[in-house]
Amino acid sequence: MIGIATAWGTLLGATIAMVLIRRVNPQSFHWTMEVSWPAGQPAAAAALLALGAARGSRRARRCPTRRCARCGRIW
Repeated sequence: MIGIATAWGTLLGATIAMVLIRRVNPQSFHWTMEVSWPAGQPAAAAALLALGAARGSRRARRCPTRRCARCGRIW
């Protein structure tokens, strides 16, 4: 579900950015600008986030909870 939400957010954000650049700026401010989509840095950030999430979840699965939440008893 998080991947779907991320994809939709990226798609909608890019769409809004293009509307602002192509329509709103020329009509309201009378200027335009070039569109440049950097791919390397966001891809590297996404890879690092995925790696960190995978590593954290693997570690969390190996370490069981030591204290019972209801009674406070240590197992």
